[in-house]
Amino acid sequence: MPTIRQKTVAAIARRYPLYSGCGRLANHPVLQRIAGPSTEIAWARVPGGYWAPSPLSDHVGRAIFYCGELDRKVTWVCSRLVRPGDCVLDIGANLGLVSLTLSALVGSAGNVHAFEPNPQMQALIEEAIGRNKLTNIKLYRCALGAQDGELRLSVPRRNAGAASFVAARRNPDSTEVLVPVRTLSSVMADQSVGHIRLVKMDVEGFEPEVLAGAIEFFSREPPDALIFELNEAAGGLGRHPTMLALSSLGYGFLGLPRRLTHMRAFRFDPRDLSMTPRSHDFVAARVGRIYDEVAERLRAGKPQDILDDRQVH
Repeated sequence: MPTIRQKTVAAIARRYPLYSGCGRLANHPVLQRIAGPSTEIAWARVPGGYWAPSPLSDHVGRAIFYCGELDRKVTWVCSRLVRPGDCVLDIGANLGLVSLTLSALVGSAGNVHAFEPNPQMQALIEEAIGRNKLTNIKLYRCALGAQDGELRLSVPRRNAGAASFVAARRNPDSTEVLVPVRTLSSVMADQSVGHIRLVKMDVEGFEPEVLAGAIEFFSREPPDALIFELNEAAGGLGRHPTMLALSSLGYGFLGLPRRLTHMRAFRFDPRDLSMTPRSHDFVAARVGRIYDEVAERLRAGKPQDILDDRQVH
């Protein structure tokens, strides 16, 4: 059980009103000193009302427990785009925070396909599914990549959410675990999956490999939209393999800049360096009617609004 101090700090921290900064707040040294250390796995309510596992020794776990969120921008996008009965994918589910949020949004008539390679996280997601008595989340105990096989996953001891297959992201204070890897196309060949409304992809630099293994499936069943994060863009976003792959599949882009109180997206062309939002978060939507619908739901401004908005935030 969390201590009274920890519960009190959580009750206060959950009043944090801003879209950005939940993770930083929950892991701030001052908050941690006030709350006190713990290695316990607590449980906390998350958007949608379900209980999520919250390891208090983990970066993401602390964000869930103290703030109920990790990134409110992601929750906002999900709430604006996903509707009851939808089919959605959560690639890189970690502790299941987004999967649980999506589960509440799609309801009993919808489906959440969650992919997580870390065995420790898998066990916690399974426990969350049971605790919340959910029947609309299917957990796939594997990573997604460019080909079927096995890879070593590097898992930082204090932040399992930063686990990565990318050598440049390996933390000295990490453990390594050998995990199975499948292509999304091969996994979905065995599933009866209809139209996909949204894909959330958070795989710590492995996005190009995930998309390489998804081309066949996405060509046959293209999702309406994807939300993803890019932290490395040497040579510009227009040359990033993730942007190039999605562009070739017929997607246009929206940027999700860091915001304080009023969330909105921006129509975004990764080839135009002058219009790059101050963010690492993006939404891709199928060019045409769907892109326009997604842009409207995400309150997307014109490209020039990015420059104007920087003067305010």
